[in-house]
Amino acid sequence: QCYKKSTDDGKRVSAGRTAGVCNTPKPAVSFAAGCADIYCSDASNYAPAVAAAAAADVTIVVLGLNQEIEAEFHDRTTIDLPAGQYALVKALRQATTKPIIAV
Repeated sequence: QCYKKSTDDGKRVSAGRTAGVCNTPKPAVSFAAGCADIYCSDASNYAPAVAAAAAADVTIVVLGLNQEIEAEFHDRTTIDLPAGQYALVKALRQATTKPIIAV
């Protein structure tokens, strides 16, 4: 909410000064799947994600594994992600200099 700035005792500091979010438009959020499956082996799926990253102020990329790769009694020898996921992140990094957040 937008409100007038005030001192600790509630008195307004000066007319017209504000604090908070004032007339700020809501951020636009877009989504593009860069991978068709957990292995992310088909690079032709990268294009929509790369285009979205190039147009964005910040990119959030969700990476990880599924029960097919990592599960109880199915241990792996490394903690690496599938190579295609790394390739997707590399493609995103080449498309933008803005922040990329990996989760």
